[in-house]
Amino acid sequence: MSVKKYISRALTTFYFSALLLFCSCDFFEREGLNPGSHAPVVQIELYNQNVYKNFKTLKDFRGKVLLLNFWASWCAPCLKEMKDLEALYTAIGSEDFVILAIALDDTKQAVQDFIKNNEVTFPVGLESQGIAKNKYQVTGFPETFILDKAGKIVLVKDPLAGLVSRIKGERSWSDPLYISLIRDLLSKNSNQ
Repeated sequence: MSVKKYISRALTTFYFSALLLFCSCDFFEREGLNPGSHAPVVQIELYNQNVYKNFKTLKDFRGKVLLLNFWASWCAPCLKEMKDLEALYTAIGSEDFVILAIALDDTKQAVQDFIKNNEVTFPVGLESQGIAKNKYQVTGFPETFILDKAGKIVLVKDPLAGLVSRIKGERSWSDPLYISLIRDLLSKNSNQ
């Protein structure tokens, strides 16, 4: 093989590899935040949880598997999904698992009315300044991230969407597939 052909093949292989790497990184950037990276820390105001009353940022939840759900009180699929989130929270029943529902594009009164009118035992809060929406690149409601005990975004196999770092849209969280997904994550993270 001539030197020219060898160099040409080597360059082609290099460019192809670089393109694959670029495309795979671009995929996760378009989808949201990179799996395995620390989730952005945002300040939140919790309304219904005495247990977590001193928790002010997402960093305070480190040491727990966290299902982070972005929602709005005017979003019908979000409100429907809350019942399934409650069923998941009850089914898991572990101190190492927390669901945190953060209302965006909402008012304090709307969140307080929601809590008053619904039986929700997991923490519900508000981040009304738009910081969380921007940092998490939320484009619709509901959107959900799952964080491991170290506060890192988990790449999950969503039964409806495949491998994702964020789950877009309403889910039936009480489905055994999602319960199993969380239990598996808890068992994998038990030594952290």
